[in-house]
Amino acid sequence: MTTPLLDVKDLCVEFKRPGGIVHAVNGVSFSLQPGESLGIVGESGSGKSVTVLSVLGLIARNGRVVRGEALLDGEDLITMSPEELREVRGRDVGVIFQDPMTSLNPIMRIGNQITEAMLVRKLYTPTEAKARAIDLLRRVGIPQPEQRFNDYPFQFSGGMRQRVMIALALALNPKLLVADEPTTALDVTVQAQVLKLLDDLRREMGMGMIIITHDFGVATNYCNRINVMYAGQVMESATVDQLITRTANPYSLGLLESTMEIGHGKQAIQPIPGNPPSAMVVHQGCPFAPRCRYSTERCQVEKPVLRAIERDHLVFCHYAEDVMRDVTEQIHA
Repeated sequence: MTTPLLDVKDLCVEFKRPGGIVHAVNGVSFSLQPGESLGIVGESGSGKSVTVLSVLGLIARNGRVVRGEALLDGEDLITMSPEELREVRGRDVGVIFQDPMTSLNPIMRIGNQITEAMLVRKLYTPTEAKARAIDLLRRVGIPQPEQRFNDYPFQFSGGMRQRVMIALALALNPKLLVADEPTTALDVTVQAQVLKLLDDLRREMGMGMIIITHDFGVATNYCNRINVMYAGQVMESATVDQLITRTANPYSLGLLESTMEIGHGKQAIQPIPGNPPSAMVVHQGCPFAPRCRYSTERCQVEKPVLRAIERDHLVFCHYAEDVMRDVTEQIHA
């Protein structure tokens, strides 16, 4: 079996707040193979971004990794010093953040921002770095890259700024690309262009890629596998086909049923009732139990384990087989 590019095991992350401890990530485990695209989906506050950004040392100062390991090519990111993590970021891992306008330096020309990491690490001469930056701008679809190299971020549209961010993230040929809500505030047409670009570059460069999103449609269209998260837990981990046709977790099913698809016609969208639980509460049972149609007394007092119900399909639910049976019967009805 291929050694994973990234292997995260039993990750727990907490934040200290005036009102108590926020349990943001609670024992999350997953792996990513070289060249694979993994989608992490869930509601706001489910722990999607914190899970990935915490292993890269990119969370707020009041946060800490309580336990767990995150092996990138066999090296544990959790035990690295801040200086070692800075070296890994950019060289081995590229990150695309939600809002490119706040991620780019507004008073620095975009060409200089792309070449900065190359020059700091002394991997290229200034002439070589400029040539590579212009080539990257061309590859991500920036017209007239030689001229735009000297422009400032405010001279680009939102979609073009996101393309600049992609070029910046790819500057040092990373093994892993993390895209945290990469299409936030972009219109639908530009979203599709940016996501297709990311997918094409992943295939071309052989990178592993993690897309963090609340949009189920984005994950199912541009990822090989999907992790569904809720209350800091992985509720279901499966291939796209398994997740759509053999859904086995009630929360995953709720997300699918509340997603609007072309062809729905007059079919009503079914929202998930209730609200997510407080992250300051440590749950004795399943955190989704108060909102779950399959919930029993067992769910209130006994926490499920993330278990395999078929090959490449892990589920955090006592009644996963019942959910999958009902979904299969409904599809074939």
